[in-house]
Amino acid sequence: MELVAPQPHVQLRENDVDNMLSLSEAPADKSTSETRKPAATKSKRRNADTGNASADASAQRARRSEIEKKSRQRRQGSLKVMRDEVKVLEREYLRLATRAANATSGGDSEQHERGVLLDPTQVQALRTKFLRLSSEAAALRKEQKQLHQVLHVQQLFRDSFQALSAEFAGAESDPRLDAVGHALFEPLASDACFSIMRDSYDVITRFEAGQDFVTTGSSLFGWSDRRRLDDDASKMIRKLFENQSCERLMEESWRTFSDLEFMRRVVFSSKVSVDLEILQVVNRDALVVRRRTNYRAMGRSFHTVYLLFRLQTASGYTVCFRTIPAPGIQQALGEGEAWIDLFHWTTLSRVPDADGMLTGCEISFGGSIGAGVMNFAAHWMLELIMTVVRWENACIAPLFIK
Repeated sequence: MELVAPQPHVQLRENDVDNMLSLSEAPADKSTSETRKPAATKSKRRNADTGNASADASAQRARRSEIEKKSRQRRQGSLKVMRDEVKVLEREYLRLATRAANATSGGDSEQHERGVLLDPTQVQALRTKFLRLSSEAAALRKEQKQLHQVLHVQQLFRDSFQALSAEFAGAESDPRLDAVGHALFEPLASDACFSIMRDSYDVITRFEAGQDFVTTGSSLFGWSDRRRLDDDASKMIRKLFENQSCERLMEESWRTFSDLEFMRRVVFSSKVSVDLEILQVVNRDALVVRRRTNYRAMGRSFHTVYLLFRLQTASGYTVCFRTIPAPGIQQALGEGEAWIDLFHWTTLSRVPDADGMLTGCEISFGGSIGAGVMNFAAHWMLELIMTVVRWENACIAPLFIK
């Protein structure tokens, strides 16, 4: 047992272990043989761990050496590039200085260029000047880029302004329009306003309650037409919108017809010059509006003053505008201008679904024009149809119609 006891400070080599194992093969007590085997195994494991640690340390040292070598090579390469650039600059300076000296003295030939000695102070001054000029050149290039961007924005603004000026040219310089715009208008009394509203609602109710309607059977974006047999001057088109709130559509419609700028941009075609002005605010549900439409294709302008109002009905809402008398403006009309009586309405009726819930809304656009301008009826009907389509495009969903 004393022969195989492990010593705390002794490392066994592989040969020593083999020798000890060979000795252990001699006849001996069984317990002695079993005792030697664990000691030999422990020694082998210790040697293997020591070898692995040494190999790892060597690999790490090799990697560090390789990294340091590559870093040193990069630094050396950078220094070499910088030295080469300095040499190129010095040679260029030498050539230019020699040429300047030859031009001044008219003497030395180019073969003496390499023999000219430079003053270190002059070299440093030239380097400083070169760096300053390089910095100024970079700043000028950056400023040039910024100026190009500013110029692009200015050109875009100029083109947009010219396009808008061409579109609205002449609308404010027409003396006839100025005369109509400054014509006297007598404000509408509240009683007269309510009387017009009641009469208009009665006309709309009678028209929609009639049974003798005819239709062309045609449809435009889901809008179908109807007209009375006994009334060729009145027309109506309608469409059903499922899952649309009448309240929301009424608010959108009122916003559309009472926002004059929105009317100019969205409701009317760009080929029609429109001038709108609110003459009187009766209350939050009634306005008096002056309108002038100039149809360039016809070469005529049409004027009207109408009462724009909205009502709540048993089945929904009604938004209406109807021409009212305006003697001062009518008398100010000149050649090529005409007064037109318009009567347009929009009814919004709640429609139940299959379960009986009021989830839908049926929209009806109707109206008529006065008999004095029946030759304008085709333009009026086209205007009504396009107004309806643009209204749907703005209030419900885009139809990609301009």
